[in-house]
Amino acid sequence: MKCPSCNIELDKGICIKCGYMENGNKIERFKKTEKYTDIRIYNEDFDKMNLNQTKFLNFIMGPFYFSYRNHLITGLMITLISLTILAFEIRLTGALQTIGSVFTLISFFNTIFYITINRVLYMAFSNVICIKLDNKKIEKLKQNNNYIEKLTNHKSKTFLNLIINIIIAIPIFILMTILFNKI
Repeated sequence: MKCPSCNIELDKGICIKCGYMENGNKIERFKKTEKYTDIRIYNEDFDKMNLNQTKFLNFIMGPFYFSYRNHLITGLMITLISLTILAFEIRLTGALQTIGSVFTLISFFNTIFYITINRVLYMAFSNVICIKLDNKKIEKLKQNNNYIEKLTNHKSKTFLNLIINIIIAIPIFILMTILFNKI
């Protein structure tokens, strides 16, 4: 039997193109639910983020990705934590290099291991965290009468927050590196 709308041979009684079934019903490809409508309005890249299709961007930006996604406070906190660990790693590498050549090699691989694991974690969890934060912001906006207007006017990406994060984080990182080297 062929599908009446697509004219394609049915596979086990179902059209694989449109979802038509032999009994006349149709299978919806994507069920439309009200669950994701607000966040799709609020965040224009929700579908990409939900499927984690921005992995390369997450890998490159690392902790700055949160600020880029308009979560400045979270971005600053995660950036400062990440940079504190990196400053400590630099100090540890310097200490191991003074001991001997074998420890220099160990410190090199330790630094590469830290950076790789760090970036893989950002690739895996950054979008999930950003979506959770977006949902919390939407819940707060729902308390207002005109929250749909605020959802549509929201910018889901901003370079200004990214630049602010970088401007704040770099001097703090330099200061931490100097302080760790004095210890």
